[in-house]
Amino acid sequence: MAQPDRFLLAGVMGWPVMHSRSPMLHNYWFKQHGLAGTYVPLAIRPEGLAAALSALHPLGFAGCNLTIPHKQEAMKIVNEVDKLAKKHRRDQLRGRSARRFARRNQ
Repeated sequence: MAQPDRFLLAGVMGWPVMHSRSPMLHNYWFKQHGLAGTYVPLAIRPEGLAAALSALHPLGFAGCNLTIPHKQEAMKIVNEVDKLAKKHRRDQLRGRSARRFARRNQ
């Protein structure tokens, strides 16, 4: 069910990232489900990853996916890592604070 009073902001973070098809796919499903929001590519150099992850929540992001090698580096940065994400090295940051939550890709 659409929530017209809430704009969802999400993205995929990587370097390089502009080749990613994720924004096209996610924006398609936002539209199909009547969700107000957008999914954007975030071109973040490796040396800026920690700052970028810390900025997600203050900027209002609902979630962010990561490309390799950012996935591995993010595992060192976040405060908490889901056991399965740690085991499989496939993590997806989401939740109220990107520095707090890491989850495995479903």
